[in-house]
Amino acid sequence: MRIQSLEYKLLELKLAVPYQIAYETISSCQNVILRLVTDSGLVGYGCAAPDWEVTREKAGDILLQIEGPITDLLKGKDPFQLGKYMQEIKSSEEIGSSARAMLDSALYDLLARKAGLPLYKVLGGYRSQIPTSITIGILPLEETVEMARKFIGQGFTILKLKGGINLEEDLEKVHKLRENLGSGFAIRFDANQGYTA
Repeated sequence: MRIQSLEYKLLELKLAVPYQIAYETISSCQNVILRLVTDSGLVGYGCAAPDWEVTREKAGDILLQIEGPITDLLKGKDPFQLGKYMQEIKSSEEIGSSARAMLDSALYDLLARKAGLPLYKVLGGYRSQIPTSITIGILPLEETVEMARKFIGQGFTILKLKGGINLEEDLEKVHKLRENLGSGFAIRFDANQGYTA
């Protein structure tokens, strides 16, 4: 089996509810979906979600990487030499971290499909479900509490609270959430590079 083609699509995704983090307000995002198509018809999927502040990459960078060094590395090759490809990708200065994550996913997806197993089982997973959080962007105190109340009412047990602009306000929000809504939920806090060491 060989990788016959690499196909991709740039997705422009608008968020249902924009939210603010320490360095920007996010109302949309760009993701790149990669399809590795083999000569046997097997297809593996990966996704790159670049963020300039975090990865120093833009979606256009991912497209250029797919068209150039990634295609050069994988087209016509055996898709199951994952260790070899990941070593080469990791040492490449032409392929960024978002593209590496996308390739890692796509290659492992091909392996799982060949094995006839869900990817989580190939990777050793065993649970039928895992807890997740829902994010509350930076909002005024009362809106934060009301949004948290709404999400808890919908059954969420983990809230991810964004902050990083004002330490005192962030501390007050955490205290007010506990004071108003109790301790029956977990709080994750993400300052998104908003605080100094």
